[in-house]
Amino acid sequence: MKIKKILWSVIFFILLTTPSRQVYAEARLYDNLYDIEQTLRTDDIRWRYKMINGELYKRKYNYTTNQWIGKWEKA
Repeated sequence: MKIKKILWSVIFFILLTTPSRQVYAEARLYDNLYDIEQTLRTDDIRWRYKMINGELYKRKYNYTTNQWIGKWEKA
């Protein structure tokens, strides 16, 4: 029982004598999260289909940027 009191006293003393420091990691943390979010996001690219003169054609479309990719080709 006496050892526990001494141990708690030493821990309490160490905590009181340890100088406190400000941590400026918050701004960098949010920057890193933003970078991770940007690298993990991929474009949503899918095929779009269309009938021209009874023939089926396909073309890639980027739904993230709302832009066509490439030219129409026969499917």
